[in-house]
Amino acid sequence: GLFETFKIKAGELNIPRWSFHWERLKLGAKILEIPLPKEEEIKASLKRKVQEFLRENATSEGTELYIKLLVISLGDLYYGGKAKKSHLEVLVKKYQRPQKPLKLTLSPFRKISSSPLNQIKTTNNLLNVLVKRQALKEGFYDALILNEKDYITETSSANFYSLKGDYFYTPPLECGVLNGTYRQYLFQTLP
Repeated sequence: GLFETFKIKAGELNIPRWSFHWERLKLGAKILEIPLPKEEEIKASLKRKVQEFLRENATSEGTELYIKLLVISLGDLYYGGKAKKSHLEVLVKKYQRPQKPLKLTLSPFRKISSSPLNQIKTTNNLLNVLVKRQALKEGFYDALILNEKDYITETSSANFYSLKGDYFYTPPLECGVLNGTYRQYLFQTLP
């Protein structure tokens, strides 16, 4: 399956950088050959689930919410079989900001820069699960992942940026980096 994650404030239903999320979902559906629900159906489901969460939970205006949108392939039970349809699921919870500075380590696991799965958020990305669990086990928030050429790619859940002087640096997509929505936004807005 595919997934996208968003952070919004209660009372606001506009998803930041939605067009980037939508384009990545379409790319993922094409790569994995999963039928993708129509954009309007996805937006309506997101709105319905957020409103349902707000009704069922005492949530004040402005509370940050974490949303995970899942598109799960359905069809042939054989893992190599073709998806005949998909199931849309939306999960909503209160967003918990980290309460202390985040510490990173270097992951012992590597990315393969040429994998087409680096371009999308898929539920099959067990490498990121291993990276995160190993980092947490060692007392870190997350870990930087290197590729097979020893280049920094990203963490298990975020793109990597560094600031030197007046310039932001981030690894190129060719290193095996997910084209994150905030990354795309920065490339569009920064000089």
